[in-house]
Amino acid sequence: MSKGIKTAAPAETASTTPFKRRRLSQARFTNTSFHSPVKILPEKKPESVDDLQRELDSLTSKPREIDQELNDLRAQGLKTEELDWHIEKLHEYNDVRDAAHIIIGHLAVLERVTVREKHEQYGLPLHD
Repeated sequence: MSKGIKTAAPAETASTTPFKRRRLSQARFTNTSFHSPVKILPEKKPESVDDLQRELDSLTSKPREIDQELNDLRAQGLKTEELDWHIEKLHEYNDVRDAAHIIIGHLAVLERVTVREKHEQYGLPLHD
C-alpha cells in the first residue's frame, strides 16, 4: 500500500446512499392494488348492416365532394401556389407572435407585473 492512504476495514464500509423517508401521504398507497391509468372503454354494440352501408356510402362520396369543391375553387381563379404562399405567411406570423409572447412574458417577470397588465399597457388583446 502507498504511504499515507488509509483504507477501511470491510466491517467499517457501509453504504453511503442515504435513506429516503416516505411522507405519510405516500405511505397510504403502498398496500393498495394496482390501478391502470388506461381507461376501459365500454364495448361497442355491433352496428346493423344498414348503418354500415350508410357509413360506407358517406366515406366513398367524401373524395368526390372534395374534388368538386377543389374544382369550384379553381373555377373561381384560385391557385394552389397562392394557398402555399398564404400558409407560409401564416407560419411566419405565428412564429413572430410566439416570439412576442415570450418577450412580453420576460418583460412581465422583470417588471414584476402580470402578462395581462403588459397586454393592457401595450393595448394588445389577451386572446387572438
